[in-house]
Amino acid sequence: MNTGRYCSSAFVMPAPETPITSNTGGSQQQLDAMIADSTVPIFAPIAVAMGIDPLAFAIIGIVAIETGLLTPPFGLLVFTVKAAIQDPAIGVGKIFAGAMPYWALLLAVIACLWYFPAIATYLPGLLKVKT
Repeated sequence: MNTGRYCSSAFVMPAPETPITSNTGGSQQQLDAMIADSTVPIFAPIAVAMGIDPLAFAIIGIVAIETGLLTPPFGLLVFTVKAAIQDPAIGVGKIFAGAMPYWALLLAVIACLWYFPAIATYLPGLLKVKT
């Protein structure tokens, strides 16, 4: 049985009859959880003391973590894309360059959420039971 060869710990290069499988989503989720677990106990009380809505702060934190996973030096999301692309002509630098508009957009989203936290709390506010 030809199951493929490993090219990294996160991606299996398939043999001709083997479908592409990737477990990088799990790794990314674990990294997100690890970052959140180490920063939330420190920064959440500070944010609440500054008067920032906890839900808005959590959403800002999630978007900021995703932004960090898109940019160098780590760029886990970019390396995931590179591992999935079978074209050797497309390098990591080209993928990083293509990701930069999304990075700028994510920074704009973080700024909007910071200055207008009602964006983050509008829909959950609709779910509150009115008494």
